[in-house]
Amino acid sequence: MRADEELVKNIIVEKYLSNFKSYRIIDGNRNHPPDYKVFIGSHEYLLEITQCTAIAIEEDNQTITSTKSINYPILNIENELNNYFKGISTDDMVFKLRIKGPILNFNSFKKDLKLYLKNIIDNKEYSNYNIFRKFNVSNELIEIKIKEKINKNDKSFTIISMIKSKNHEYNIESHIKKALTHIIKTKYEKLKNLNGTKWLGILNDYFLASLDTYNRVLKSNIDKYDFGIIFIVDKNKNLLPFMCNK
Repeated sequence: MRADEELVKNIIVEKYLSNFKSYRIIDGNRNHPPDYKVFIGSHEYLLEITQCTAIAIEEDNQTITSTKSINYPILNIENELNNYFKGISTDDMVFKLRIKGPILNFNSFKKDLKLYLKNIIDNKEYSNYNIFRKFNVSNELIEIKIKEKINKNDKSFTIISMIKSKNHEYNIESHIKKALTHIIKTKYEKLKNLNGTKWLGILNDYFLASLDTYNRVLKSNIDKYDFGIIFIVDKNKNLLPFMCNK
């Protein structure tokens, strides 16, 4: 099991199941749902676990994408550029980029961005970018600003990328509602052919949302399908057990 699954399971055991006189929890089959089976007396419960993270809504207004899958490739570009220009003196300057993901033509973007930055460095055009200026690289709109480094002894190339999602939902409750709707429906489809009471455990991996945020969203008209309890666990190991049928 993944570490996040183990964390959620352990918190559910510690802060919910421990209230019962007797219970058992066993690992499910790695290749088939659920993640765990819980037994309380003669009753069996199917526990599926996942996490809720920052999301982006694609242009079709249907497809949900984790912003991690958007951010990581851009961070890899940042590392690659720093390595590519390593050792090149840029006169105490640091390059700051604003990049919005996802990048559609990734390889072409990476190649053209290298050429664009190389041209600035070769021609020492730093003063042209003392404020953020927009430019187009492989049909992606990028902003760049170049400023002096605080550490004057560091002559090496340094680039810092600030990443935004093109389709990020910035209202926190709306964001959680869309993310939960997607998660609950996806997990329902995964478990719908199995008999038994279904539970859903979710690790909150979206730092702007609190357990109160989840509680308000779950109390709204969001469809819980046939889940009996939805457990929300935060990174501080707090637990919200939301009873769906009450």
